[in-house]
Amino acid sequence: VEATTRSNLSFRMAGELLELNVSPGQRVTEGTLIARIDDRNVRSELDSASSRLELARATHERMRYTLERGAISQARFDESEAELRAARATFEQAEEQLENTQLRAPYDGVIAQVPVDNRQIVQVQETVAVIQQPGQLDVVFHLPEQIVQRLPRRDGSPFGDAMAFEVRFGNSDKPYLAQLASYTTQTSAQSLAYEVTLTLP
Repeated sequence: VEATTRSNLSFRMAGELLELNVSPGQRVTEGTLIARIDDRNVRSELDSASSRLELARATHERMRYTLERGAISQARFDESEAELRAARATFEQAEEQLENTQLRAPYDGVIAQVPVDNRQIVQVQETVAVIQQPGQLDVVFHLPEQIVQRLPRRDGSPFGDAMAFEVRFGNSDKPYLAQLASYTTQTSAQSLAYEVTLTLP
């Protein structure tokens, strides 16, 4: 049983965790800072890119002034324009890299898991926190091939519109009406079973 809307949050770059601001069960709002990795190198690159951009801007303006007076060729002015564009692109890339050192909640939700510790070195795409949105639940289970083969088929599907789905939890006899969300059309090689997902409010 898992939340229908569920995301594994991870960084796009590796680094040392300097901040880990959430714990399992904590409610967060969209944009909340979940974690932050060491950004010293990235800030240094941003400062350097900012300096190069300022220099390219100043050079470009000086070239424009000299071009108007006929002191340089159009080709030299075009070169300075290309250098300015390249410096701006480098600066924007450095800004984006700085943003990538912070991990923020993509939506309002609840932190389900935090599988890392503060001051740990995390790798690219390594899960730092799992966030889920309360509301609908998915019930995922595997149905053996021999059971699916015995189901009556309508339009070639073993899970027709006429079929009702009920879910019971633990030893409880209370049934919860569910809807079919999805199912695999081939069995997995290991279990020879179909994966079926039902959705509950």
